[in-house]
Amino acid sequence: MLHDHPDPDAIASASGLSFLFQNRYNISSDIFYTGLISRAENRAMVKELNLLIKHRTVFRLRKHDIIALIDTQPEAGNHSLPEQYKCDFIIDHHPQYATSKNILNLIDTKIGATASLIVELLSQADLLDKIHPYLATALTYAIRSETQELGRETSDRDINAYLTIYPKSNIRQLSKISYPSLPNIYYKMLYKALQQAQIHKNLICVHLNQVPFPEIVAEMADMFLRHQRVTWTLCTGRYKNRLVFSLRSSQPDAKAGKMVKRLVPVKKYAGGHGTFAGGFIKVTDDQFESVEQSVQIKFSELFDYNNIKWKLLLEKE
Repeated sequence: MLHDHPDPDAIASASGLSFLFQNRYNISSDIFYTGLISRAENRAMVKELNLLIKHRTVFRLRKHDIIALIDTQPEAGNHSLPEQYKCDFIIDHHPQYATSKNILNLIDTKIGATASLIVELLSQADLLDKIHPYLATALTYAIRSETQELGRETSDRDINAYLTIYPKSNIRQLSKISYPSLPNIYYKMLYKALQQAQIHKNLICVHLNQVPFPEIVAEMADMFLRHQRVTWTLCTGRYKNRLVFSLRSSQPDAKAGKMVKRLVPVKKYAGGHGTFAGGFIKVTDDQFESVEQSVQIKFSELFDYNNIKWKLLLEKE
């Protein structure tokens, strides 16, 4: 079971774990997810590599003996495992929740990608020589995307895992995934983001309003972090009954995963790592604007900027 709107790290890690179960222990498995896979690179990854993952909105898991959560945890709030089903196994690289300590788990926060853990497991199980190039490509891209080309929160183990799996990948497929064709909606959202972006000193805040899919929020947050004057970005988007947001920082000691919990009323709906984090707030239609304003105020107050006047990033001088 993956987290909602799964990213390449979750998808590739689950695929690798499924391969391990089948080829080392002769145990079959299914991979389930809810939500959407909408980012162009992520859709290209699933399509080009023929990854066998199943979309579900209703779960009937009684035929399965063991349930594993991949790249998430029971109390994380970002997955849709029904409450009547018990999680038996966790594999993740996010900070551990207290409730996860009594469950069999492989949680390692010192590593930059869950996919790196999977590569290590496949190596220990002597399965690397049997791995299909498409799975190797998925794991390679997962490590690259999660660590932003090995530049974000990357450990020596991530680098070793990448160098181990990269030679086994399909280079042409990797290129197609990394540089997919982009739909028109991407450029519409980019245009809106540039119009809405606000800046104050080293901060950028962007409210995208209605978004076609949640992943675009993180994508825009990453993009604005590349501004040469900026060290923190916050991007929000309205999706169904949720205000989805992503927090990004270029500072190595940012502690974004802890800071993001100060933006939400329900702590389990937010989390992340040192330099990138995200979450959501459940709202009704008439609350969106006020909640956006509240989150933006809390964002600036994290840095002791009080009662500030934001400026449009592209304001005419």
